[in-house]
Amino acid sequence: TCPAPPAPGRKPTTANRHTKNKQTQNNARRPCSVITPRLRSLIQKRAAAMGHFFPSRFPTIWAKVDELVQKKILRSVKEVQREIEKNCPFDYIETWVKNNHSIFLPPSEEESIIVADIFKKEQYRGLVRREKMLKGLPVADPFIIAAAKANKGGCVVTQESLKPGGARIPTVCADLKIECIDLEKFLEREQLKY
Repeated sequence: TCPAPPAPGRKPTTANRHTKNKQTQNNARRPCSVITPRLRSLIQKRAAAMGHFFPSRFPTIWAKVDELVQKKILRSVKEVQREIEKNCPFDYIETWVKNNHSIFLPPSEEESIIVADIFKKEQYRGLVRREKMLKGLPVADPFIIAAAKANKGGCVVTQESLKPGGARIPTVCADLKIECIDLEKFLEREQLKY
Protein backbone atom coordinates (compact mmCIF):
# COMPACT_ATOMS: atom_id res chain seq x y z
CA THR A 1 0.00 0.00 0.00
CA CYS A 2 1.05 3.58 -0.56
CA PRO A 3 1.66 5.84 2.42
CA ALA A 4 -0.70 8.76 2.85
CA PRO A 5 0.60 12.05 1.44
CA PRO A 6 1.88 14.55 4.01
CA ALA A 7 -0.44 17.30 5.22
CA PRO A 8 -0.31 20.48 3.10
CA GLY A 9 2.87 22.41 3.85
CA ARG A 10 4.36 19.57 5.85
CA LYS A 11 7.56 17.84 4.77
CA PRO A 12 7.29 14.19 3.69
CA THR A 13 7.90 11.66 6.45
CA THR A 14 11.18 10.43 4.95
CA ALA A 15 12.59 13.95 5.19
CA ASN A 16 11.51 14.15 8.82
CA ARG A 17 12.53 10.90 10.45
CA HIS A 18 15.20 12.64 12.52
CA THR A 19 12.73 15.39 13.47
CA LYS A 20 9.94 12.99 14.43
CA ASN A 21 12.11 11.44 17.16
CA LYS A 22 13.13 14.87 18.45
CA GLN A 23 9.49 15.99 18.58
CA THR A 24 8.60 12.99 20.71
CA GLN A 25 11.49 13.68 23.11
CA ASN A 26 10.71 17.42 23.35
CA ASN A 27 6.94 17.09 23.64
CA ALA A 28 6.82 19.02 26.94
CA ARG A 29 8.70 22.02 25.48
CA ARG A 30 6.59 24.41 23.43
CA PRO A 31 6.98 27.72 21.54
CA CYS A 32 7.91 30.94 23.25
CA SER A 33 7.56 34.62 22.50
CA VAL A 34 8.76 37.90 23.90
CA ILE A 35 6.62 41.03 23.87
CA THR A 36 7.69 44.49 24.94
CA PRO A 37 5.36 47.47 25.16
CA ARG A 38 6.93 49.44 22.29
CA LEU A 39 8.98 46.84 20.47
CA ARG A 40 7.04 43.62 20.58
CA SER A 41 8.84 40.55 19.49
CA LEU A 42 7.37 37.24 18.63
CA ILE A 43 9.92 34.58 19.28
CA GLN A 44 8.77 31.47 17.49
CA LYS A 45 10.50 28.42 18.73
CA ARG A 46 10.19 24.87 17.47
CA ALA A 47 7.55 26.20 15.08
CA ALA A 48 4.98 23.76 16.44
CA ALA A 49 2.50 26.43 17.50
CA MET A 50 2.35 28.26 14.17
CA GLY A 51 2.97 25.02 12.26
CA HIS A 52 -0.66 23.98 12.47
CA PHE A 53 -1.84 27.44 11.46
CA PHE A 54 -1.55 26.61 7.75
CA PRO A 55 -1.27 29.87 5.77
CA SER A 56 -3.95 28.73 3.30
CA ARG A 57 -6.37 28.08 6.19
CA PHE A 58 -5.44 31.00 8.45
CA PRO A 59 -4.57 33.83 6.04
CA THR A 60 -5.72 36.55 8.46
CA ILE A 61 -3.29 35.44 11.17
CA TRP A 62 -0.36 35.21 8.73
CA ALA A 63 -1.20 38.60 7.22
CA LYS A 64 -1.13 40.13 10.71
CA VAL A 65 2.20 38.42 11.51
CA ASP A 66 3.63 39.76 8.24
CA GLU A 67 2.30 43.21 9.14
CA LEU A 68 4.11 43.05 12.50
CA VAL A 69 7.33 42.19 10.62
CA GLN A 70 6.86 45.04 8.12
CA LYS A 71 6.32 47.55 10.91
CA LYS A 72 9.48 46.26 12.64
CA ILE A 73 7.39 45.32 15.66
CA LEU A 74 8.18 41.62 15.41
CA ARG A 75 11.71 40.50 16.35
CA SER A 76 13.35 37.28 17.45
CA VAL A 77 16.67 35.91 18.68
CA LYS A 78 19.25 34.10 16.56
CA GLU A 79 18.99 30.90 18.60
CA VAL A 80 15.32 30.61 17.68
CA GLN A 81 16.21 30.79 13.99
CA ARG A 82 18.82 28.07 14.53
CA GLU A 83 16.30 25.85 16.37
CA ILE A 84 13.75 26.26 13.59
CA GLU A 85 16.35 25.47 10.92
CA LYS A 86 17.33 22.28 12.80
CA ASN A 87 13.90 21.04 13.95
CA CYS A 88 11.06 22.43 11.86
CA PRO A 89 8.88 19.86 10.06
CA PHE A 90 6.95 22.52 8.11
CA ASP A 91 8.26 23.74 4.74
CA TYR A 92 6.27 26.97 4.82
CA ILE A 93 7.63 27.88 8.29
CA GLU A 94 11.20 27.33 7.05
CA THR A 95 10.47 29.46 3.98
CA TRP A 96 8.94 32.20 6.13
CA VAL A 97 12.01 32.19 8.41
CA LYS A 98 14.37 32.43 5.41
CA ASN A 99 12.32 35.30 3.97
CA ASN A 100 12.34 37.11 7.32
CA HIS A 101 15.87 36.28 8.51
CA SER A 102 16.54 39.90 9.47
CA ILE A 103 14.19 39.67 12.47
CA PHE A 104 16.45 37.10 14.17
CA LEU A 105 18.92 39.20 16.15
CA PRO A 106 22.10 38.17 17.97
CA PRO A 107 22.07 38.75 21.73
CA SER A 108 23.10 42.16 22.98
CA GLU A 109 25.85 42.46 25.59
CA GLU A 110 23.18 43.02 28.25
CA GLU A 111 21.29 39.89 27.13
CA SER A 112 24.50 37.83 27.25
CA ILE A 113 25.11 38.96 30.83
CA ILE A 114 21.54 38.03 31.77
CA VAL A 115 21.99 34.55 30.22
CA ALA A 116 25.18 34.08 32.30
CA ASP A 117 23.30 35.23 35.42
CA ILE A 118 20.48 32.73 34.73
CA PHE A 119 22.99 29.87 34.66
CA LYS A 120 24.57 30.93 37.94
CA LYS A 121 21.54 29.31 39.59
CA GLU A 122 22.09 25.56 39.47
CA GLN A 123 18.35 24.94 39.18
CA TYR A 124 18.22 26.73 35.81
CA ARG A 125 21.06 24.84 34.20
CA GLY A 126 18.39 22.33 33.21
CA LEU A 127 17.22 24.82 30.56
CA VAL A 128 20.01 23.31 28.47
CA ARG A 129 19.62 19.58 28.16
CA ARG A 130 22.84 17.57 28.28
CA GLU A 131 21.97 15.90 24.97
CA LYS A 132 21.75 19.29 23.24
CA MET A 133 25.04 20.39 24.76
CA LEU A 134 26.84 17.25 23.60
CA LYS A 135 25.43 17.54 20.08
CA GLY A 136 26.04 21.28 19.87
CA LEU A 137 22.35 21.96 19.18
CA PRO A 138 20.87 25.44 19.61
CA VAL A 139 19.03 26.30 22.84
CA ALA A 140 16.83 29.39 22.70
CA ASP A 141 15.10 29.39 26.12
CA PRO A 142 17.68 31.42 28.09
CA PHE A 143 18.04 33.90 25.22
CA ILE A 144 14.27 34.39 25.03
CA ILE A 145 14.15 35.10 28.76
CA ALA A 146 17.16 37.44 28.53
CA ALA A 147 15.57 39.36 25.64
CA ALA A 148 12.42 39.90 27.71
CA LYS A 149 14.43 41.01 30.74
CA ALA A 150 16.67 43.36 28.73
CA ASN A 151 13.63 44.99 27.09
CA LYS A 152 12.14 46.47 30.25
CA GLY A 153 8.51 45.49 30.59
CA GLY A 154 8.96 42.45 28.36
CA CYS A 155 6.57 39.53 28.48
CA VAL A 156 7.41 35.92 27.60
CA VAL A 157 4.73 33.84 25.93
CA THR A 158 5.04 30.08 26.30
CA GLN A 159 2.92 26.96 26.49
CA GLU A 160 5.10 25.63 29.29
CA SER A 161 3.58 25.55 32.75
CA LEU A 162 5.04 26.93 35.96
CA LYS A 163 6.91 24.27 37.92
CA PRO A 164 8.30 25.64 41.20
CA GLY A 165 11.86 24.44 41.64
CA GLY A 166 12.05 23.33 38.01
CA ALA A 167 13.98 24.56 35.00
CA ARG A 168 11.12 25.86 32.91
CA ILE A 169 10.62 29.21 31.25
CA PRO A 170 7.71 30.33 33.50
CA THR A 171 9.72 29.45 36.62
CA VAL A 172 12.71 31.53 35.53
CA CYS A 173 10.39 34.38 34.49
CA ALA A 174 8.67 34.37 37.89
CA ASP A 175 12.07 34.48 39.60
CA LEU A 176 13.26 37.38 37.40
CA LYS A 177 9.90 39.17 37.67
CA ILE A 178 9.13 38.93 33.95
CA GLU A 179 5.50 38.67 32.89
CA CYS A 180 4.75 35.26 31.36
CA ILE A 181 1.55 34.38 29.46
CA ASP A 182 0.37 31.57 27.20
CA LEU A 183 -0.03 31.60 23.42
CA GLU A 184 -3.79 32.17 23.57
CA LYS A 185 -3.31 35.33 25.64
CA PHE A 186 -0.68 36.54 23.15
CA LEU A 187 -3.06 35.97 20.22
CA GLU A 188 -5.74 37.88 22.15
CA ARG A 189 -3.40 40.83 22.89
CA GLU A 190 -2.31 41.08 19.25
CA GLN A 191 -5.90 40.58 18.07
CA LEU A 192 -4.82 37.65 15.90
CA LYS A 193 -7.99 35.91 14.75
CA TYR A 194 -8.91 33.57 11.93
